Amino acid sequence: MPNSLKPLLFAFFVLLLLNPSVHADEHISFKYETAKITSEHLQKEKQIYIHLPPSYSEEKKRAYPVLYVLNRPENFLISSQIVDFLSSKENIPETIVVGIPHSGNSRFEYSPYDSDTRRGEMDSFHRFLKEDIFPYINSTYRIAPSKAIVGHSLAGLFVTDLFIHEPDLFNSFIALSPSYHHGKPVLKDMRAFLTTHETNDKVFYASLGSDEYYRIENEYSKMRQIFNETKPEGLRWNIGDIRNASHRSLILPGLIDALSFIYEGYNLSMPQFRKQGYNGIIAHYAQLSKELGIIATPSKEDLESLLRYFSNPDRKNDPDIAPHLNDYIEDLNRLLKHFYS
Repeated sequence: MPNSLKPLLFAFFVLLLLNPSVHADEHISFKYETAKITSEHLQKEKQIYIHLPPSYSEEKKRAYPVLYVLNRPENFLISSQIVDFLSSKENIPETIVVGIPHSGNSRFEYSPYDSDTRRGEMDSFHRFLKEDIFPYINSTYRIAPSKAIVGHSLAGLFVTDLFIHEPDLFNSFIALSPSYHHGKPVLKDMRAFLTTHETNDKVFYASLGSDEYYRIENEYSKMRQIFNETKPEGLRWNIGDIRNASHRSLILPGLIDALSFIYEGYNLSMPQFRKQGYNGIIAHYAQLSKELGIIATPSKEDLESLLRYFSNPDRKNDPDIAPHLNDYIEDLNRLLKHFYS
């Protein structure tokens, strides 16, 4: 694991020891709301958790993307802190986080298969998301059309099954350390899906820790091979590995990597600007907006910062920059006018 992540990991584990519902001071403040959803599809009442972005109460007309988090309440807590941290650095947009923990039997709620047969309960959970959770979140909060879902272990298998059978439910699907060995038909189903369906403007991300159970590794490697062989066009995908992470710990570094992959290019960098120029930047943010279901733009601060940098007289003495200096300044002024005039 990179050394830069170690202080962040320590901070998150400290947060897990705190009681988020009562603790608040000038350094740490975590607030969340709860709601109880009665579902005919599941024939039970489910409690969900909602964490709102820091600016939510101030920017009354702003709509926010939503990240839905499966598994346990602590996954919701960790995910909320990751989202707040990354958005504070402008690596991702501020995002509403919704936790949908299982009811104590993760195998029943998340496992799509009994042996080689797909379970009908999965369709009930899909309808629970579509007809119970989404209407409540949509009517209660200011949300953008952008939706992502993350699941770990058996819930990672569930997210993969959801991608195959309900690809239009979410813009992005995140499967962390997915337990494909508990649902081996998912491999056949994924190959059939990728070869017969369009997956334009969707994102599928999966990752596995380097310190993983061998049965999970075996089936995961087969899933990676399926993606490498089918090479699905229009789908942005990653089937990768996280060094020095175990099955239990992957939720933290895996989600950081997943969100960084999903929002790659959200924060305009100097190398990106110099490589793409005006037309490339316009096309990049248009494509990012389609994939993510939000209006993605380079920040005004980033554009103005780059403009100040290239307007500095010292840049004329830089042999790498000087030949293109006028073009850079012209492109940045045009980008500011395009996005913010």
